[in-house]
Amino acid sequence: MGKLPDVTLRHVGIYVNNINAIVDFYKEVLGFKVADRGPFRGEEIAFLTRDPAEEHHEIVVMSGRPEGSFNTVNQISFRAQTVADLRTTFDLLIEAGVPKVEPIDHGNALSVYFWDPEDNRVEVYIPTSWYVTQPNRTALDFSLSDEEILLANEQKCRADPSFKPLEDWVAGLV
Repeated sequence: MGKLPDVTLRHVGIYVNNINAIVDFYKEVLGFKVADRGPFRGEEIAFLTRDPAEEHHEIVVMSGRPEGSFNTVNQISFRAQTVADLRTTFDLLIEAGVPKVEPIDHGNALSVYFWDPEDNRVEVYIPTSWYVTQPNRTALDFSLSDEEILLANEQKCRADPSFKPLEDWVAGLV
């Protein structure tokens, strides 16, 4: 079998019960724009993007998920740039009244998890410069400054027996 060309994940599609509630959440809380919306195979579909110049859509939501059905989405993850971005995300979610917001230090990433109106888990994260074995979870404390958060993350990682600088871990996989 041949080798897959260099590909990157650019969007995710999910079935939803209440497309209006989901579209409103992603627009109003997370700042997405509706790129297109309309009927499709007897259901309604909406294409959502935060960067229409780069991607027509990053999330596709489609009605038709049976009421009470098991949610097969584990999570939808968005990469941010800085601890300040995570803090802003956390503050916006709290301000919007999102009921379940969970900031986590994974060692190799700092994350803010939350759930949309249909209980799809969403993550905004930044990678760190460290590798530690996963799963690895401790609470991320936004009462600390950005510098203190990064220092606490590094200290946590260096204390872990599996610790490696990220470039060493990557070199071991290549």
